[in-house]
This record gives sequence, structure tokens and C-alpha cells, in this order.
Amino acid sequence: MYTVYVLYSPSFKKIYIGYTSDLINRFLSHNELATKGYTLRYRPWIIAHTEESQTKSEAIKREKQLKSGQGRAYIWNIIDEKFISSDGPDSYRESAGFISAKGGWQNLKPSVSIYY
Repeated sequence: MYTVYVLYSPSFKKIYIGYTSDLINRFLSHNELATKGYTLRYRPWIIAHTEESQTKSEAIKREKQLKSGQGRAYIWNIIDEKFISSDGPDSYRESAGFISAKGGWQNLKPSVSIYY
């Protein structure tokens, strides 16, 4: 089983699209463990959208679709509905158990850190 995921950085208004077979560890890598790369510069990230695929090739195909212009428009619509148009990302994080620390957000409940 593979997961295609979209990360959103509310602080920088950036998105990141990827796929993985281990979403929890990949999310941890993007937010804490990685020492280089695109996602390091725009921390903290929240998971804005996920889709499950049975095979790696299906996940890669869907990732490429989401990275297209039409796919990015689809993702930005989802982000706008979930985080921007409503009460905003800060109210989501507060209600989901996140706390602000050192200028960023940390999650008190790891099971809640993934938002579908």
C-alpha cells in the first residue's frame, strides 16, 4: 500500500506533493529529521490531503497528476476549503492538539498530526 500525500506550509503558503509506503515516518522526516532539501526551508508542514494506492506505479502516476497545473489547482482548492476559507490554519492546529513553540507548531498528539 502506498500513500500519495500533499503537505501544506501555512507559514509560507507552500505545498509539497509526494508518495510513500510509510506516511508517519515520511512526515516525521519532512518536519524534523531531514537536514537538506525543499521541505526543510518551509517547516512546519501539515498533511493537507492523502490518497491510497495499491501499487507503487499507481502512486507515481497519481503524484504526477497532482503535480500538473490542473492537479495543483485541485490541491489548492482543497487547501483553501480546509485551511484558508474557514477559521484559518491556526484555529485548526489549536483544535487538533498543536502548540506553538519556538516560532513553530508542535503536535501533542501524534495520531492527530495527520489531517485528512
